[in-house]
Order: sequence, then structure tokens, then C-alpha cells
Amino acid sequence: MPDEVCARLARDEDRQVRAWLGMFVPVPEAVWALLLADPEAEVRESALYHWRAAPAEAVRPLLDDPDPAVRRAAAHVADVVVGVPAEILEQLGAASGRQRQGIAAGAVLTGELADRLYATDDEDVRQGLAANPGLPDRLVTVLASDASPAVRLAVSLRPELTEEQRAAIDWHVGPKDRVRPPAWVAGSLTDLVLMRACAESAHPGLRRFAAYSPHLPGDLVARLAVDEDFVVRMLLCENHPAAPGELLLETLLASPYITRFDQLGQPRFPRAGLARFAGSDDPGARLLVARDPDAPVELIERLSHDPSAGVRCVMARDARLPVGRLLELLDEPETVGAAAEGPALPLTAMEGILAAAGVP
Repeated sequence: MPDEVCARLARDEDRQVRAWLGMFVPVPEAVWALLLADPEAEVRESALYHWRAAPAEAVRPLLDDPDPAVRRAAAHVADVVVGVPAEILEQLGAASGRQRQGIAAGAVLTGELADRLYATDDEDVRQGLAANPGLPDRLVTVLASDASPAVRLAVSLRPELTEEQRAAIDWHVGPKDRVRPPAWVAGSLTDLVLMRACAESAHPGLRRFAAYSPHLPGDLVARLAVDEDFVVRMLLCENHPAAPGELLLETLLASPYITRFDQLGQPRFPRAGLARFAGSDDPGARLLVARDPDAPVELIERLSHDPSAGVRCVMARDARLPVGRLLELLDEPETVGAAAEGPALPLTAMEGILAAAGVP
């Protein structure tokens, strides 16, 4: 819509029109500013949730909005939780464990609110507090000796701690432990001074945080590519465009996660020599053979009889697979869809598929 039409709708007498503006069509920043200043709370709340690129300076004033729903929306957008202690404590009462962590981690803390949250004696709340950037130093010290390993771990990941302070905390991160990045990580991925400190830390949790950054310079990429922690290496592959090709392959082969094949499309993922995995016990490795440009036709045909339906489907989509075998896979329930995508599928077979489906 033209800007002048958007501006007219932003002043429409119908509150619902103003609240819905921006939900389905893009509007200019000047119109968003009108909606954030609207006299109706519903309109301000809607604008906060739908202006996805809202700058911080536009959102910040609404953290003090007189309407609690607008304050919550602004807090959600700004990744903070605001309100008087009574309101925040009320939110905790109806929240799940994960939500209580988030509320405590994102709350704009005063000394009074920090003390009241700590006094709830709730492990999830304490874990959230331990990640809150505004936590008073006295409570950082207290939580560093908390009885809960999860709370101590959260404290150990605070960015302002020295390596000596971190080492003095009794934390543990195992190869299968999931360390959820706190809010400051997402906002700091371009801070290369901080990311370097994380990448060079003895704490695997912080090194994992550094591996989320796609902005790391080459020396840190090389460092994390040989990290002793598998999750660090995996996150580097998932997030950095310059992750080494051999690391991408190594991670796919070692990963127990369903996301193991997500990096196949990266330009750096190697292709040469993948035929060597034809005899692997891992079907995920065997299907890589089809990505090798030098894999012989005989090998593709052999793997089209693989016990794994997933491997057979990959071979069905390979242009090197002989037509006769492709047509056989077209008759197998487990591979019919993949065979229908086969580049070598004859026109007569395509026409037969369409005719059977009643497509003229």
C-alpha cells in the first residue's frame, strides 16, 4: 500500500483497523511510530508484536507503559521482563519451570526484586537469576555456591567473570549436556572481543557460545574446529560459513542428532572420495556415496539395493542409476516417491504416473 494510505489507516477511527495494520502488509517506520503512540493499549501492543525490526529506542519507552499488557509486549520484544515485584511474582506463580527461568533471567532487577526472587527458594528461578545480567555481585557470590549444579553452571557462564573466578565454581558440562545460551549471547555475536574471550576460555559452555557466532575470524575458526568438545565443533559447523569441509564431514559422521545432514548443502562440504563409505555400517555414511561425482554406476546400482530405504531413496534420485533399476524402485512402496523424482525417469513413466492420478 502507498505510505499515505498506511498513514490514513493508522489514524482510522476504528480501533481494530489500527490494531490490525501491519499484521499482513509492510508499513513504513513513520506509521509504526504512530501505532506505538496510539491512545489505545490494544493498538500499541499489536504494533510491538508485529514491528519485527523495531529499533530499541522505539521499544524502550513502552517498558514503562501504563498498561501491563503493553509493558509485557515491550518486554518480550526487548527480551526483558518488567513490572513491580508483585506483578513479576504473580507471573511466576502461573509459569512452567522453563518460563520461570526466563522471567527471572530477563527481569529488570532492582536490589529488592533480586532479593525477593531469590527468597522464593525455587531452583528454576535461581537458575534464571544466575543468568540475569543485572544480578547484584553479592548474589552472584551466593549463587556460585548454590546447592543446585544447574544454578552453579549458570553462574559460571556469566560473561563478566574472570577465568580464575569461573574455575573456582563447581560446575560440570558433559558431552551430552545441553547448555542453553542466555540472552546476552544473541546480542553479542558481533562483539569479537567478547567472542574471543569465550573461544579462548577453559569453559566448554563459553566456547559453545562463541561457536554460535558467524563473525569469528579465521584464527578462532581454526581453534574451535579442533576443540575437544564435540558440541563446540558441531555448533561451529552449524553457524560459521567458513567451517572447514573436513570438519563438516567429520561432524556428520559422528553426530547422533537428527540435524546431522543439515550441512550437506554447504559449499565447503566435500564431495571427492565419498565413495569410500559404501561399505560403512552407518546408512547415513553410505548415502553420501551419491554425492561423490566419481562414484561408478555399478556402485550406485549396488546401493540402490541397500537394506536402508533411506539409502535406496538417495540412489533413486541419482542420475547415474540405470533406468531399469529406477523403474523397479518406482514399484516399491518405500522408494516410489524418490524414484518419481529420479532425473532418469522416462517420459512414458511420468505420463503413466499422471494418468493413474487422473491428471489430464
